[in-house]
Amino acid sequence: MELHEIVDNKEFKTNQNENFLLVNSKETNIVGFSTLSNLKVLCNSDTIFVDGTLKSCPILYHQLFTVHCTINQSYVPLVYILLPSKTTQCYLQAFQHLVIECKKK
Repeated sequence: MELHEIVDNKEFKTNQNENFLLVNSKETNIVGFSTLSNLKVLCNSDTIFVDGTLKSCPILYHQLFTVHCTINQSYVPLVYILLPSKTTQCYLQAFQHLVIECKKK
């Protein structure tokens, strides 16, 4: 079974029972996780911060890309995106997915 099929057949929920799967794109090979409440905070933030880690990433991906905001003077990760490469195109696709999901909410 292919990774994206496995992800599609799973239910990803938080402890507060919110949906956690944000995007599962077979076309771009990007998988992202966040919640509706996190996206609302993100969309209402004046400044966002991004980070990427290469060492803490599943074998099928090259990078775990995170999007953070400040809440009460603390940096809080709101979105987690698994990226298949570190190319500019891949980052653009990740942000496009994020913008699309934010507009839905």
